[in-house]
Amino acid sequence: MDNIQSYTGHIGIPVQDVETSVNFYQKLGFDILERHQLDSGNGGKNHIAFAAKNGVLLEFYQLHGEITSKREGAINHVAIKVENLGEVQNLLRELDIPLVDGPTYLPFSQNGVTYMMIEGPDKERIEFDEFH
Repeated sequence: MDNIQSYTGHIGIPVQDVETSVNFYQKLGFDILERHQLDSGNGGKNHIAFAAKNGVLLEFYQLHGEITSKREGAINHVAIKVENLGEVQNLLRELDIPLVDGPTYLPFSQNGVTYMMIEGPDKERIEFDEFH
C-alpha cells in the first residue's frame, strides 16, 4: 500500500453523547473541527464531531438507536488516509480481503471523503479514507 498518506487518518470513538465528549476533549485542549448531523435511516439523526490536537484526529459519533459506547475497548476503528481508494480496493480484492462497509461518500471536510472498511483478524476495523 504505497499510497498511504499518513499513519493515522483518525480514531473513531462511539459515544453516548457527542456534546459531552466535545466538552471533555475541549478541556484537554482539542479543537473541534467539524460537527455533522446525518439522517440515521431509522427515524433519527446520527451526531458526529471531529476534534484535533497536535496531529491526533478523533471522530466522536453518536448513532441513533444504537448503544455502542461505555464498554472497555469501545474504540471502533482506526482510519488511514490514502491517495487512491480504487487502488486500495483492487489490492484488497487481490488479497481476498472483503469489505465490511463502503465505498461510501460522506460530506465531511472541505470537499467530502469516500471511505471503505475492512476487518482484521480480531474484528478490529480499518477504514481507508480518500479526501476529495
